[in-house]
Amino acid sequence: MFQLVRAGLFVVSLLAAAGSLAEIGVATVLDSAFETNRVYCGYFLCDEKVVATYAYRQQLLGTTDSLRDAIGILRGVVLRDPASAERWIDLGEALAAAGSAKQAQSCIARAVDLGATSADVLVPAGNFYLLAGDRGLGVRYLSRALALTSAFDAAIFSYFAANDVQVNELLKSGVSDEARVAQAYLRYSMSRAELSSARAAWKWVYGHNLVDRKIASDYSDFLISQRQFEEAAAVWASQVRYLSPGYRTTEYLYNAGFESETSPGAYFDWKINPSENVEVTREKQADGWSLRIVFDGLANLAFNHISQKTVLPPGRFRFGVRVKTDSLTTDEGIFFRIADGESPSRLSVETAPLLGTSDWRQLQCSFAVSPDTRVIEVSVNRRPSLRFDNKIKGTIWIERPSLAPL
Repeated sequence: MFQLVRAGLFVVSLLAAAGSLAEIGVATVLDSAFETNRVYCGYFLCDEKVVATYAYRQQLLGTTDSLRDAIGILRGVVLRDPASAERWIDLGEALAAAGSAKQAQSCIARAVDLGATSADVLVPAGNFYLLAGDRGLGVRYLSRALALTSAFDAAIFSYFAANDVQVNELLKSGVSDEARVAQAYLRYSMSRAELSSARAAWKWVYGHNLVDRKIASDYSDFLISQRQFEEAAAVWASQVRYLSPGYRTTEYLYNAGFESETSPGAYFDWKINPSENVEVTREKQADGWSLRIVFDGLANLAFNHISQKTVLPPGRFRFGVRVKTDSLTTDEGIFFRIADGESPSRLSVETAPLLGTSDWRQLQCSFAVSPDTRVIEVSVNRRPSLRFDNKIKGTIWIERPSLAPL
């Protein structure tokens, strides 16, 4: 033993002379053969991260001996570095794994005292208290971490999910950035397709005026993915009624007058898919806005690039639209189709096709919606022509499309 100590002292003198390069060397030796070289730690030559990593590996083994070894190693670490909140966390978690709850809690409390503004400390501390049954303290520490950074959102929300912590319980704990945290929790629930928790999160977000257009659109899309069409339409309507007065009461098309630019990706707004042979623009008219569609005459198009989905209650409805055309060619003209968005065999009606040149005129058709139809799609269409002269050219203007109950 005396020889080992002398050898150690000799190594210490060499390391002192070599400086940081020697410390790197010791870290490498420790990482590869910790047990036979841990004596260096007694001379404050260890990289404590390497030591903590080794202790963590021992902890993961989960045996009585490995846990005892991990705890012994980490006790030495906190003795050498008692001001490190992270090392106190490490020791507390090892003690908790070994079943020493009171000692573990003492270490975790010490860690929080030292690292009250560190998410790296607050996250494991919060999870410890949730598992230990102190729900209030666990939620409070985790919500404090959420306010500090978004980096741990997924981990924290997974802890909440495992412990059935709802968004209202989280936000009542006093998290400072309610809008970000509430929306992040809602997005987490949606990413896991958890309809009930997403609904609870949305209720909180909406009830506390923390909704913006993007989160409403995303939540509406999530409800669509869950086949909750009526609920999704109500969510969308709650955010856009000021833009489309009467939407979902007297008028079931959103942005029916094209007064607003479309919202990319929004399920219930107009979708205008690009085509290299078609130019689509909004155009100001004397009494409002129209959609101007120009075909360049270079393709025999199967056109269905403009559409909107909506949810209708059972009953009878009328579709109407004002149109104007200029020199639309070929035998296959432009028409409007109203169809069941899931199964057109249940419902599909079309207006007469438009060709040639005409001034503004009104088109309309009536139809009945059965309880089986959950979503309707209104679209602008053209079928490919079978004739030799089949490349469509010309212009059509669309104004004030409407879908109203009879």
